[in-house]
Amino acid sequence: MFKVFVFMSLLVLSGCDNYPRDTEATLQTVLDSQRLRIGVIEHKPWAYGSSLNPEGVEIRIISDFARSLTARPQWEFLSEAEASDKMELRKLDLVLGGLTADNPRIKKMALTRPYLKLSDDKKDQHVFAVSRGENGFIITLEKFLKAHEKEIVAIYKQEQRK
Repeated sequence: MFKVFVFMSLLVLSGCDNYPRDTEATLQTVLDSQRLRIGVIEHKPWAYGSSLNPEGVEIRIISDFARSLTARPQWEFLSEAEASDKMELRKLDLVLGGLTADNPRIKKMALTRPYLKLSDDKKDQHVFAVSRGENGFIITLEKFLKAHEKEIVAIYKQEQRK
């Protein structure tokens, strides 16, 4: 009976390679192309400047995240509607710009868990947006954010002093 259990367990687990998966392979595409396509919604202090010289809390965080993937960030400043449309068409890997957990307009995207909570109110809980179904990518991003919590708070405080 034990042998049957072990055999069945191995059989089930053998089908669990590469989980969680991305429906459109975002994480693998970023790793292969070494490019992270980012839609930036201008919202000081989170993201501001230009595509050639972006600045802000989230710019710094995602620059570090891209570096951790050996990818180069490709910034594109857009309106929230344009970013949402491009994300739906899979022309972006990530959207940032002071998005919060209570944002009703970001229905076409999946949101990370809050990476910075300024209060218990969802309007003060900051998130990033990715394409729906890109579970491997979002988990990789959330692990990065969790591992860098203290640095993120420090970046936020530095940006507040500017």
